[in-house]
Amino acid sequence: MDPTMVTIFVGTEKKPYTAHMDLLTHYSDYFHAMFKGSFKEAEERNTSMEDVEETLFGNFLDWLYHQTLPCPLSDYSLHPRPTRPTNPGTDLRTSAKLDIVTRLYALGDQYEIPNLRRDAIDHVFDYYEREGVVPYYRSVILTYDLLPEDSPLCQLLIDRYIRKGYLASVHDYNENKELNTDGKLRADLPHAFLLGMMVKGLDTMADLAAGKKRKSMDVCDYHEHASDEEREKCKEERKGKKTAAKNTTTKATEPAAEAQPVTAVVPTPTLTRIQPATVVAPTPMPTRNQPSIRRWISKIL
Repeated sequence: MDPTMVTIFVGTEKKPYTAHMDLLTHYSDYFHAMFKGSFKEAEERNTSMEDVEETLFGNFLDWLYHQTLPCPLSDYSLHPRPTRPTNPGTDLRTSAKLDIVTRLYALGDQYEIPNLRRDAIDHVFDYYEREGVVPYYRSVILTYDLLPEDSPLCQLLIDRYIRKGYLASVHDYNENKELNTDGKLRADLPHAFLLGMMVKGLDTMADLAAGKKRKSMDVCDYHEHASDEEREKCKEERKGKKTAAKNTTTKATEPAAEAQPVTAVVPTPTLTRIQPATVVAPTPMPTRNQPSIRRWISKIL
């Protein structure tokens, strides 16, 4: 990778951040035109993003260098199925995390970063599929504040509501209770969102009346694929990622194998034939200059 760095002054305080120009221009058509074209930024190697918050830009840099979003699904508290109107705290915390991803999607929309938009769509789609819930009112309001009403993320929220609309009453109770809004959030839902739900709902009822089978939601419908080939490639990549994630989870949750007792192997001794001992006669002590006992006795007598 080319080591050339560029400086980006972020926020109203214009805090400087540096990043590799190759990475920025590879993922963003906006930055490619800016730093690879004939603009003054290409010569000065710096630009400003005053309308972007520092924290959000930091999240973007994390994605740029690591290709991961700041709130992986594994970090979410598991959301209880909304079978009864009690879920203290969880909705609010989860909605705040989804807000970060929504803001990253909007950043990808503004600065033409399609891969970032795709990762954000995957995240939101997989969360709602896993938890079986409808979008939070505050998430809907934020999404329509940041994006045009024909944005794929806006359409995803509409489709999700139509798909799981029977949960809306329970969800409405939970969110209003946590935020103490007394229904104000519902009243603040964007007109474009409500109109989109009405049109989608009528189309769905017409299809069912005509005997058409209801299709399951497909995340690639929101990916803005340029061709059918790209769409099929995306499906295969997602399938591979899910398989890898499932295998990793399975290995992490498998109980450790029970230790087997170790059998000590005692080596067989080698039998050695015992040889008969050789009797060695003791060597007599020297008797030099010693008179015989008989001569000694005779002298005494």
